[in-house]
Amino acid sequence: MVYGISAKGDICIHKPASENHPRGFYYVDKARSLQLLCSLIRLGAIRFFKYDYKSSEEPGLIREFMAIREEKIETVSGQVYRISRRPGKSCDFVDATNYASLGIWHTNNRWPNLITAMGMSD
Repeated sequence: MVYGISAKGDICIHKPASENHPRGFYYVDKARSLQLLCSLIRLGAIRFFKYDYKSSEEPGLIREFMAIREEKIETVSGQVYRISRRPGKSCDFVDATNYASLGIWHTNNRWPNLITAMGMSD
């Protein structure tokens, strides 16, 4: 998977192998995919193991979600959101969780519905 920016279209797009890129890959809109993932976690639609913080030397994996931040950037064409990592912090678990979730949703062609997760469906 390769993170990028794609304000329009699907969050995750398969790019087949080509002469320039001999291996196929998935192009992922980083901001939208992480916004979706974090929203689903907040709503309890994605469950995690018990909070695993022990100390500053052993901060645990779930705490990595606190290492990312959303930034709104004003452009000529409107607002753009960017997800960045706080300096000196790791977000490897965040990326792994995002990639795994996207892989499951894309492979099964079953994307989560935020309206349903919020309990607002008909």
